[in-house]
Parts: sequence; C-alpha cells; structure tokens
Amino acid sequence: MKRFFVCLLLVGSIAAIYPGRTFGQEIAIPPDAPPPFQGIRASGTGSLKRMPDILRVTLVITAVGGDVAAATQKLNKHRDAASKLFTDLGATKESIKATPPKSALTPPQAQQGQNQAPASGDATAPAAALLTTTVKGEWPVKGKNADDTAIAGGALREKILEALSKLADDAPLSDEDQQMLFELAGKGPPAMSSVPFGARMITFVSKIPREEFDKAAARAFAAAKSHASILSRAAGVSLGEVRPMSSDQTDDWYSSETDPDPASGYLSEVAGLEPVEISLSITIHTVFAIGK
Repeated sequence: MKRFFVCLLLVGSIAAIYPGRTFGQEIAIPPDAPPPFQGIRASGTGSLKRMPDILRVTLVITAVGGDVAAATQKLNKHRDAASKLFTDLGATKESIKATPPKSALTPPQAQQGQNQAPASGDATAPAAALLTTTVKGEWPVKGKNADDTAIAGGALREKILEALSKLADDAPLSDEDQQMLFELAGKGPPAMSSVPFGARMITFVSKIPREEFDKAAARAFAAAKSHASILSRAAGVSLGEVRPMSSDQTDDWYSSETDPDPASGYLSEVAGLEPVEISLSITIHTVFAIGK
C-alpha cells in the first residue's frame, strides 16, 4: 500500500513538472512553436476575515411621460425625493449618487414606440417615454463586536426598508401614467409595480485595507511555494526561481460591485446580503523553474 502511494505521488509530480503532456496521446506541435516551458506548477490559498463596515442601498427609479422631457421632469422629482430620504436617514453625503437617466425600453420597444400612430390624430404627438435612474447611498455600520455589528446592521436595514416602502406608497401612479403604461404594455415594459420606485438592493460592504489583502496574498504565495517544494522533492529535482504568477479571489458573500485591480489583483471591497463576518480567499497560481 505504501509503495502504491509513492508511485501515485511520483506520477502526480511528473505531471506537475511537465504540464501539457498526456501519456499515450500524440500532440501535434507547430514547427515554429517556441519550446515548451518546463516547470513546477502549484497553487496556494490565503484568507482573511472581516465584519462589514458599510450598509449600501441601491434604488432603481423609473418614470413614464408623454415625451422624454415630461418623463425626465418626473424622474428628477423622484430622484430628489430619494436623495433627500437618504440624507434624512443619515447616509453619508458623499455617498449619495445617481446615475444619468436612460431609457427603460429595449431598442425594439423604443422602435415600436417611434413607429406607433400618434394619439388623437396629431401628427406631431410624441411617443411615450420610460426613463430610469439608480440612486445609491451608504451608511456606516459600527459595533463593539461581531454580534453588536450584526444587530446594528439588521436594525438599520429594517429602518431603511420601512422608509423606502413609505416613499413608494406616497408616490402612487396617476391615471395618466397608468394609461401610458398600459399603452406600452404590448412592448413589454417593466412591471407597473416598479414605477416610480422599483427594485431595491441592500448590501453590507466590507472595505479591505490594502495591507490586509497583501498579507493574505503573501500567505497564499507561501502555501504555493510549500506545495511546489513537496512536488520537487518527490520528483528528485530542486526548486528554481518563480515564473509568472496569477491570482483570483472568492468570497462567501453575495457579490462585489468592485472589480480587482488588473495590475495587482487587489480587491478593495466585498459585499453581501447579511451583516455577518466575511471570509475572503485569495488563491495564487505559480510556476517555479526546475533548479540546476
């Protein structure tokens, strides 16, 4: 049994040292191809854990109007109401931002709207417009420990949800707006319940300090090098210099709105749906040259 285990280990080591080789299979290599790189490939993972420090709200606002100007006027009114609500609830001033208005109709829907017959025989009557924007705001979440942070984050979320529900209740659709939505129904607009205040996303965000990320990445590299050392000893070769590396990150939360830095792989934040501890894993993929 012990001898069988050693054989398996050596086979695995050879496969790691000479990547791309499949025993018993002929591989066609172009005559002008560079010589294959021979090295030891290994991966390692480092992790870090943090509690969220921010609650972020993303609110989608939609407005319908007889033309773009009318829809824009309504949209701006609803956007300002949402921004004021965020301020009154204690969102940090610099975090309250709105995206530029855009059409909520897909291109085929918009084309149908342009081609539809004008209402009341008026050849100059514009087609109805459906515009949307997104308003975001952030609140600090603080607690003495993990339990306090979870309780504080949950209570703040409930307070915001209640206020958002009241905001929607206080802005019912007019008969005219409902009629325009019914006219657009054949073109497949968003559900009427999404106008004016529709989809809302509440996430808990943890900002990752660069030094903590770098320490976790260093632990990942150390684990990769340790793995490569085991493979090199099993194959009876020495471990040379490290060659190009790559990395990726995974977390046990819902999502992140921030992409990793393309140059360093640094991920500045992660976000999830609950105010619980985050576990971010960083995996380093390395290739070591075979030493002389």
